[in-house]
Amino acid sequence: MIEQRIARGAPPPTADLVNPFEAAIERSDPELVAHYAALRAVGAPHLHLCGAGPTVYALVQEDLRAAALRRDLETTGARVIEARTLGRAAALEVIESQPA
Repeated sequence: MIEQRIARGAPPPTADLVNPFEAAIERSDPELVAHYAALRAVGAPHLHLCGAGPTVYALVQEDLRAAALRRDLETTGARVIEARTLGRAAALEVIESQPA
């Protein structure tokens, strides 16, 4: 189950991350599909579409791999924004530190 993997610090299985817009893009936007292929060619793991696009994300666990992947993706002209997931306690600290 997804929650068990996350509790162990593992990402959810790629097969469980489904966005119905991905199938539509694969059929209708060959330019974007080619762009995704170029990103995969430099080592991007499976890319997932955010909403209706065109932003994509990839789950990467290792900091060193993430740093190398960021460098490689940026050489293709991609804009990379790194984000980290937070556990419940850390997320609550962030929320509580925000001004009311």
